[in-house]
Amino acid sequence: MGQTGTLVGALCSDTTTTTGTGAITLAGVVPAGQPAGSTTFAQQFGTTPQVAPGNTFYAIVDGSGNIEVGLGTFNGSTTLTRDYILGTYSGGLISLATQVAPGAHLNFAAGTKNVYSNVNLFASSVACWCRVPDDNAANVFQDIMSGTFTGSLAINGVGATNIPMRYKVTNEGCVVVSCTTGTTVNQAQTTNVIISAVPSFLSNVTAATYSTVGAVTASGATSVGALLVSGGASPTATGQYQIVNGASLTGTVTTSTTNGLPTGASFIYPLF
Repeated sequence: MGQTGTLVGALCSDTTTTTGTGAITLAGVVPAGQPAGSTTFAQQFGTTPQVAPGNTFYAIVDGSGNIEVGLGTFNGSTTLTRDYILGTYSGGLISLATQVAPGAHLNFAAGTKNVYSNVNLFASSVACWCRVPDDNAANVFQDIMSGTFTGSLAINGVGATNIPMRYKVTNEGCVVVSCTTGTTVNQAQTTNVIISAVPSFLSNVTAATYSTVGAVTASGATSVGALLVSGGASPTATGQYQIVNGASLTGTVTTSTTNGLPTGASFIYPLF
């Protein structure tokens, strides 16, 4: 992204002064400063009304840098409905760190907003979506939202070490998460491994335990563990993963025995 309210390289762009959370009325005017050859929505998509849901990708950016990314239906004239919200962001930047109000429309205030539909913007926003459409019948998004985040790892209360994690979300709502750099500590009688700072859109679930294979190192050997996913105090707060392994971790082990999370440990769980 460039400066607030402007997306560099946009090929389909328009403006609107619509306020609130409903459908927007497009002015049919390419915003000032767009690259040569940029088109309005009507020029890009034609005058035939789309059948809802139209699955037209859009991004709306207001003068304060608030951004709504979603899928809508263009009526072939001046109206774009905001059917499905993929993510909302602040500060003029689409990123995991700037997400706000997952899944909810932005309530736009008065003023001119720029509206974009752009293949490059679509691709750059995929890793930051709060929600993934489940629309196999229309063959919309067959797979994934994916990306990385940095968790905070503590082993039996010891640590708070930053640890890189990768994730993928399928369009059926299952999360696959993997540890890309393992961490172990010499800690006797390790009872749990906790990764906090899990993004809210990966942890807004009903707390439940999920089995996996090769999840933890206990007494120096890799063993089967289970994942307990817990959401934060609010829908936008970060959550945590707790990785436990029954007898292997709760049994008495000698001091300085290696316990922890090996590289490549992975889990799969459904979002609720």
